[in-house]
Amino acid sequence: MKTIFLMCVCSFVLLSRPVSYPGGTTVMIQNDSKQNRIHIHYSPTQKYSIGIYDEYVRDLKSHNIGLQYNRLLNRKNSKLTQRNFYLKSKLGYLEDDIFGALGLAFDWESRKYFISYENEVNVNGSSKEFIQKARVGIAPYVAKYGFLHTWIMLEIENEAKAEDNILVSPILRLFKGDYLAELGLKNKNIIFNLIVRF
Repeated sequence: MKTIFLMCVCSFVLLSRPVSYPGGTTVMIQNDSKQNRIHIHYSPTQKYSIGIYDEYVRDLKSHNIGLQYNRLLNRKNSKLTQRNFYLKSKLGYLEDDIFGALGLAFDWESRKYFISYENEVNVNGSSKEFIQKARVGIAPYVAKYGFLHTWIMLEIENEAKAEDNILVSPILRLFKGDYLAELGLKNKNIIFNLIVRF
């Protein structure tokens, strides 16, 4: 019973969880100081997802529109924890040029603690960019199944080409059932993220 409960809780813990349950559709809305993003994906199996996305990049005043493919490379469950490795990829169109991205994502979580790391190499024409993020989180209480879950998180982001190339963001995460919301602060700008699964 504990393992089933943990799997239900962990299925929603990572905001960028790129693969859902078989037959599941996920809508992700992300907003921060750099971009507004919507991503809709469908998971034919628990191993991969395919989807579409639209990102409005504030600095460029341009939309990045394209396809996204994500693959679960490895998952390990224990009685009290879950660990995942993912391959994430995008192919789209940004500023009159082809845009591509490839990256890896890792997360480990229990009902009380959470860590994650992800990176991405973006290529747009002759321009290349490397971005990486890490998160640590703690649940101030352990909620029962079906109740509201709360996480307090700290995210560190490194974008090699950015003027402020290291950003530290406090984030409050709330989720219950098929809904997850995050509210935080990045570089004096509000972060708001929402995920709905159905």
